[in-house]
Amino acid sequence: MVAEVTELKVKDALSKKFYVVDVEDTLSYCLGIFRERHPQALVVQDGGKGKVVGMLSERSIVRSMLDPARTKVKGLYWRAPRLTLDQPISEVARLMVENDLRHLPVVEDGKVVGIVSSDDVLSKLANTSFGTTKVKELMTHELITLEGGDSIGKAIRMMREQGIARLPVLSGDKVAGIVTMHDIVHEVYEPRVRMSRGEGAGRSVKPLRDPVTSVMARPVVTVRPEDTVATAVKTMAEHDISSLVVVDERGNLQGMITKTDLLRPIAGAAVLGPSVKVQIAIRDPQGMEDLDRQRLQATTAAFVRKHERSLRNSLISIYLKRHRERRRGMKLTHCRILMNGPSGQYSAVGEGWGVHQAISEAMDNLERKVLRAKETAGSGRRSSRLLQETLGLLY
Repeated sequence: MVAEVTELKVKDALSKKFYVVDVEDTLSYCLGIFRERHPQALVVQDGGKGKVVGMLSERSIVRSMLDPARTKVKGLYWRAPRLTLDQPISEVARLMVENDLRHLPVVEDGKVVGIVSSDDVLSKLANTSFGTTKVKELMTHELITLEGGDSIGKAIRMMREQGIARLPVLSGDKVAGIVTMHDIVHEVYEPRVRMSRGEGAGRSVKPLRDPVTSVMARPVVTVRPEDTVATAVKTMAEHDISSLVVVDERGNLQGMITKTDLLRPIAGAAVLGPSVKVQIAIRDPQGMEDLDRQRLQATTAAFVRKHERSLRNSLISIYLKRHRERRRGMKLTHCRILMNGPSGQYSAVGEGWGVHQAISEAMDNLERKVLRAKETAGSGRRSSRLLQETLGLLY
């Protein structure tokens, strides 16, 4: 983005405190390391093949709700690209965004020499001129919200349908709290799993009909639209959180900013034409070697070249999350598409068996949303036709 950023390398953000586990180790062994030594994440190696294969976080173990004594690392770790010391920070940011990972291993001559985390990267970036960027330039404006009386069950359903992990809870126009998937797993699902194993006898389990106020976090940590990236990074670090609610001087909700939002502009999105950017991020615990990534990028590029003038200064972000469930060889896939540009910010989600079915559904939903907005403004027909051409080229 600027000279200071382009000069930063992996070695500038390297952490040499790391621990390595094998794919054949149990999750119980890994939890012991997390509790005794407090690493950011564990590097996973396949001793049989003699190579580093991925990363494992404590949160992924907890959220899996698998029996740690019986489950091995190979059933849960996330495959991760390997970094080298001289790779630019922008490349690290891109790999983190595209793979939806927050820790990556650094390997030299076949040996692990450290790890790099999103916190390490953002800490370095905050001290460059990028740190003076305003929060309002990077935050998400269009948010899905809850009311205090909404149920936990409704929160879970909305998170699944919208492909998001956090929801602000409103009281009027004010932010009363925030509920996250982590809160729900910790407060709702973990007690159920423990009880099913005969653990935690006598402890109550929250019904899904309970209000979200019973699990939400409060008070909410906030920033203002005029605050800088450096302020946002510092605030996240101080509170050990990955997102901040953005409010105005009256405390009214304006948006939200996450670590991914902060990494995205540094990630070097593929520039298609002088002002149109496209990013494709994929999360799959078993890797994505089988994904026809070039087809997705090529079809997007073809459209942008054709309609470059209409899409000027826009960013198209496609997020894909592939689950382990399969039907006829196709993985259950969740897709979220974000479009940001001078005309506004729009998002839509879709789910299906296989990447293209999920994208198709998300595109249909996005088209309807944009059409309604443009019709209200008196120009719906032309915008719908343009969007339909855009989305049609992606599947």
